[in-house]
Amino acid sequence: MSGTAFALAFTAAWLHAGGNVFLGRRSEPEAAVALMLLIGVVAFAPVAALTWRVEAEAVPYIVASALLELGYFAFLAAAYRAADVGLVYPVARGSAPVLALLGAVVVMGRSTSAGQIVGVVAVTIGILLVCGVGIADASSDRRGVLLALATAVFIAGYTLVDKEGLEHAGPIPYIELVLIGPALVYGAFVLRTRGGAAIRGEATPRLVMKKHRSEEKPTIRTLPRPRPLEVIVSVKTVRSGLMLLTTGGRQPMYRVAQSSIVHSSLMNPESKQSPINLMAT
Repeated sequence: MSGTAFALAFTAAWLHAGGNVFLGRRSEPEAAVALMLLIGVVAFAPVAALTWRVEAEAVPYIVASALLELGYFAFLAAAYRAADVGLVYPVARGSAPVLALLGAVVVMGRSTSAGQIVGVVAVTIGILLVCGVGIADASSDRRGVLLALATAVFIAGYTLVDKEGLEHAGPIPYIELVLIGPALVYGAFVLRTRGGAAIRGEATPRLVMKKHRSEEKPTIRTLPRPRPLEVIVSVKTVRSGLMLLTTGGRQPMYRVAQSSIVHSSLMNPESKQSPINLMAT
C-alpha cells in the first residue's frame, strides 16, 4: 500500500465519519440524506464527465449497486431517526466487513485465508470495544441495532458488487451513475413522506434536534456555523470517489476505511453512548 493511497483512504475515513456524525445529529435525517445525495450527484457530474470511462459490462453492476445504495441510505436514515449515531454507526460499519467476507465466500464462492478471517474479526471486535458495546434493555436501542444491522447488509452487498463493477468503469463515473437513481428515488420518497419543509429546513445546517433516550421531549439548540468537515456536500460521494480512485475496493484499503468508526467517536464527544440492546422485550 503506497503512502499516497493510505493518506487518501485515511482522509476519506475522516470525511465519512464527519458526514455521518453530522447526519446523525439532524432533526430530519431522511431529508438530510436526500439533500446530501442530490447535491453530491450534481457536484460530481462535471468530474464524472471529464473522466468518463464506462463499459457496457459495467451496467448490471451499476444497477445492482444502485439498488443496494438505495436500501443503504433508506435504512441508515431510519436508524439515525431511531437511535444515536454513536450506536448506529459502529454497528453498521463494524458488521459490514464480516458480512462482506461471508458474502464473498458463501455467495460468490471466493476463497479466503485464515489471516483474512482473523483480520476482519479482529477489526470488528476492536471497533465494538472502542465504541463501548454491551448489553442493555431499551426498546429504542433494539430498533436502532436492527436497522444498523440491516444497513450493514447493504454495505456488504454494494462492497462486493462494486469490486466487480469497477473492473469495467472509471471510479468517479461509476459512482456517479450508481447514485443518480438513489438520489432521485429517495429524494422523491422523502418529499412525499416528510414534505418540502423538511428538506428546506435541512438546507440550513444551524438547527439541530437532539433526541434523548429517556424519550423526553427533544430539545432544540442552535449550533455555531458548522466546521468545514460538516458542510452539507455529498460526503458519501467524496468518500466513495477517493476510496474507489485509489483502491478499487481492495481489502487493505477497506480496512483503513474502517478507522472512520473510531473517528466518528472522536467527533461525537457529546454522545452518551449507552450499551447496545440485545435483550429488549
